[in-house]
Amino acid sequence: MSTTSAPYAGGVSDRRSFDPDGLGFDPSRDAPASLPTALPSPLARGLAFVAIIVAGLAGALIGWGFTDLQCDDCSTTTMLGAVLGAALAAGGTAVVAVLVLRAMGEWTADDPRRVLDDDDWLDGPGLT
Repeated sequence: MSTTSAPYAGGVSDRRSFDPDGLGFDPSRDAPASLPTALPSPLARGLAFVAIIVAGLAGALIGWGFTDLQCDDCSTTTMLGAVLGAALAAGGTAVVAVLVLRAMGEWTADDPRRVLDDDDWLDGPGLT
C-alpha cells in the first residue's frame, strides 16, 4: 500500500509537484511584459494630491473665519474650527479624488485602442 497522498490532499509534496523548478510565481518571468493597467497617470495622481491640499487649506480658512466671527477672544475655539474645517474639506475632496481617479482608470482600461492582439500576449517572457 502506498503512503503517497492524492493530488490536492494538502501535502507539501503535492504542491511542489506542480512547480517543477521550485521557484513559484515570478511576475518578471511569468507575466507578459505589456499588460494594460488601470492605474491613472502620475500627473493625475499629483493633481489629485494638490487638490486635497488646497481644499484642506481652504477648509481651514473657512473654519477659522466662521469660528472667529462667533467670538472675540477664543483662540482655542478658533483653532479647533480651523482644524475641523480642514479635516472635513480635505476628507471630502479625497473621496471625490479617489472616485475620479478610479473612473479615469476604468476609462483607460476599457479603451479599445489599448487592447492587445493575440500575438502581443505571446511576446511575454516564457509564453512563446
